[in-house]
Amino acid sequence: MREEWGPWVEHDGGGCPVRIGMVICVVHRDGKEQSGRVTMDIMLSPNWFFAAPELMGETDVIRYRIRNPKGLQELQDLIADLPVPTPQRQPELV
Repeated sequence: MREEWGPWVEHDGGGCPVRIGMVICVVHRDGKEQSGRVTMDIMLSPNWFFAAPELMGETDVIRYRIRNPKGLQELQDLIADLPVPTPQRQPELV
């Protein structure tokens, strides 16, 4: 199976650019990584704080990636397994 996550996107620590309901993985300025679902509180935070008890407070997000929806992942897997077409010689016109 292919990677379930999209590519890492650098972020300036400002507001959250991800839609509500998306599952994301973030890296905080202090280097700690965290995953979760984007909520209204996260969307409305001016510095995109992603609070968690295990992080002992809030730190702004400097990098994130989005988890691919299952349907998208299945389509990407199908495309990856398609055979490569071989060029056919065109008939000469007389």
